[in-house]
Amino acid sequence: MAHHIEPEDAGRVFAATRPKLAAFTHVVTLTNGRISPVTLDEIVERTRKTYDGPLVVGVDQMVLIATREGVRVERPAP
Repeated sequence: MAHHIEPEDAGRVFAATRPKLAAFTHVVTLTNGRISPVTLDEIVERTRKTYDGPLVVGVDQMVLIATREGVRVERPAP
């Protein structure tokens, strides 16, 4: 766990770098047993405390397509 960034800190990095689309592509929701695992919604909520730009949380087989016009997200069919 010591090698991963907290959502608020990720938000600060996103705010400083101002990406066309900020993306979480590797999310750790492990716990030490003393606290409840964090949900993806909680990660987004915590990130939003320090970043208000475009944001996506990756899922398996999701594709990000970057062009000069911007970034398009293609999600897998349900």
